[in-house]
Amino acid sequence: MTSQDVLFGHRYRELDGLRGIAALMVAIGHGLGIVLVIPGPLAGGSALLGTALLFNGATAVDLFFIMSGFFLAGMLERSGQTRVAHFYLRRVLRLVPPAMLSVALLYVFARLVIGKTPIDPLITDEFRQFLSQSAHAGWREALLNTALIHHTLNPPLWTIRIEILASLLYPGVIALKNWRSGVLWRVFLFGVLVLAAVLTNRFQQLGVDVLHYLYLFYAGTLIREFPQPVRMIPARWQILVFAAAAAVLVLIGEFIPTNGGHSLRYDLAVTLAGSVLVALLAHGDMPRVRRVMTSAVIQFFGRISYSLYLISWLGLSAVGCAFLALGVPERLSLLPSTLLLALLSLLAALAMSLPLHEAAERPCIGLSRRLGESQGGAP
Repeated sequence: MTSQDVLFGHRYRELDGLRGIAALMVAIGHGLGIVLVIPGPLAGGSALLGTALLFNGATAVDLFFIMSGFFLAGMLERSGQTRVAHFYLRRVLRLVPPAMLSVALLYVFARLVIGKTPIDPLITDEFRQFLSQSAHAGWREALLNTALIHHTLNPPLWTIRIEILASLLYPGVIALKNWRSGVLWRVFLFGVLVLAAVLTNRFQQLGVDVLHYLYLFYAGTLIREFPQPVRMIPARWQILVFAAAAAVLVLIGEFIPTNGGHSLRYDLAVTLAGSVLVALLAHGDMPRVRRVMTSAVIQFFGRISYSLYLISWLGLSAVGCAFLALGVPERLSLLPSTLLLALLSLLAALAMSLPLHEAAERPCIGLSRRLGESQGGAP
């Protein structure tokens, strides 16, 4: 959804820019961090690991969740608790059709290309498993991916499932938030959601996994609730705080592996630094940062960010299969292979994200807006 303040009609173009940067982190991170097509012995102990972790996709996902909570709260506050079904319809229209199309594209690619790609015995276990699952995926598996129950064809889809489940729960979250007034109650509710994440940390099965991330969404809601602390920071210090929060996110990414799931300790640290970043972009007074975040290039990436996120795995898969078919990992050393993979995967994802945006995402945004305007909700 566009970064629109539904309460006051203010457009948060800076958050559009942050969304675009986060999507780029995911797309680049897939190529650099996973290093799927590099032979296993070469990938181990890669000198590029530090660079790869600069683009830690897990950090970007947490930023997406924080920003989603910021805008979900605005949609519900404007539309009211009496039109919850309308809110649900808008969320499904916004998220599901582009995701379904991305699954269809990956399914066709798997049937036509992946099944015919030579499997190098030296490639990493992760990529070998993905190739095997995709090549043998039948229509039932495609339907389970389309329903967002599985994400074997398009691994990033697990986050879209979390977005939808969080949206289903969010009217209740907002009702709890509004049950009592005052800062202490709102902060206490954040603690309750963190406790829910702790208690369910080892049981992240389908459906329950949303409780592991719900406090991230609520952190975005708290940013809406308390703009005053940000505005109290002297303008000359805001950019320093912003730079410090960004540096913390980079450092966290350097110390946390790109695979193995989301550690709660990691997510809590990202929540703190990411919330500071989002709050300063939403409520702060940073002209220099604003000029960068609202520049034409950054706004372009923000506009196509959802499509880029959905299609990034297809870009990596297409380039990865081409690398395997041509024997690129054996012909080039580690550094050229990895950089070339990351660059070509990003370019392929960008090329495919534009038609996906125009064919699926943009019409869905338009329909969601018209529904919001017809009901007096968010534009």
